[in-house]
Order: sequence, then C-alpha cells, then structure tokens
Amino acid sequence: MKLQEINYQNTLDKIELKSGDVEEFAKNAKLIFFPENNVKIERYTKLPKFVPAFYMWVVNNKTVPTQEQFWQKYLSKNKKYFDEKQFDGDSFLAIRARAYRAYPSFVRDLHFALFLKEKIGADKVVYSAKLDIDYGIDVLLKLKYNHSVSLFANTARAIEARNWKLNRHEILEDVNYVDIKVEKMETPNFGEFFLYHQTEYNTLRDELSKKPTFTTINRPSVPEA
Repeated sequence: MKLQEINYQNTLDKIELKSGDVEEFAKNAKLIFFPENNVKIERYTKLPKFVPAFYMWVVNNKTVPTQEQFWQKYLSKNKKYFDEKQFDGDSFLAIRARAYRAYPSFVRDLHFALFLKEKIGADKVVYSAKLDIDYGIDVLLKLKYNHSVSLFANTARAIEARNWKLNRHEILEDVNYVDIKVEKMETPNFGEFFLYHQTEYNTLRDELSKKPTFTTINRPSVPEA
C-alpha cells in the first residue's frame, strides 16, 4: 500500500500551540508515576488507544493536559468501553499507571512535531492518529520524499518496544522510515521532561540527507547489557 491511498488528516493543522508553549508547560509541570505494572494489561488487553484522547484535549483546550487531565479525558472518551468491561480495582489502577507512564512521550512527540513545523514548514509536517495507530508513523515529513520519523531511547527496552510496534504495522511502499536513537533521554532538559530539540533536529537533518530506502526498515540491534 502507498501513503497516497490512505485517507488521513493532519491534526497539527488544528493545533495553535508553538513548541515554546510546550516547553514552558514542561518547565512547570510535575510528573507522577504509580507503581502498578501488569503484563496482562500491558501486552494482552486490547485497550482503547491513549493518543487520540491526548490530542483531542490539546485541540479542544488549546493547552497541554496534565497527566490527570489526560487520564480523565481518556476515561470520558472511552466511557462505554470501561462501563462494559468493569475492570477490577487492581486492573483499573494498572491501566491508570500505564496511561501516566505513556503521557511524557505524547508531550515529547507533540513538542517535536511543532518544533519541526517551525523549522521545516507547516505544510511539510504531519501528525495523524490514523497514521500513528494503523501504520506506526510517529510524525510524517512530506519533503521530496515521504519520511516517517521516529525518535526513541537507545535502550534495549525502548528498541524492543519500537520493533514490536513496527512488526504490527504494514510498511508503506512510498515512505522512507527514519529511526533515530537518542542517547540521553533519561536526563530531563525542560523541568522534569526530556524534549527533543536542536541536537535531535541536527541528527534528523543529517539522516534526511542520505538516499532514502523504501519498503524496508533498518531496525537497530538491541544493545548489549
């Protein structure tokens, strides 16, 4: 399948925030994480996707949600699902913990998409929940070629999660997949958040200068422990 065959919308067209707005939010926000961790919930329970609720909040409220605001939006958006499933207390808390852990990556990806818009041009940068969920495209750059850009931590766990995600999706014939490993995501650079910035942009720019490869993804090997 080709990108041109897919009907998708660019959510960034509806977002009025700038990358600097996200940076200011991050500098003042506090992150909370809960200890619950449930493998059944993580891998084998087909939960509604988190990311649509996050972007729905951003579009509707013109701000970045806190973790709790994001969680409450997720619950309200998927009320029918949770009413039908009637999760027990432990499972529900594990879902909440999973949502809270996922949240910083949504803030990070939103910021970088806005950052790229300001660097490259609004008409060339796309975020679409459909492309993200159905095709594993974190952010799409429409330049001379179509590029799917993914940035992630250079750790065994992050690479395993990235490969697991990619193996679930169809690879588009006319998209060049660019994976960039980030070395120091564990070190916050905006308050308690790590946000991609000029260093990651420079690395991406170097990658985009290379000849694209289509129909394949160069999955980095898992680093040795």
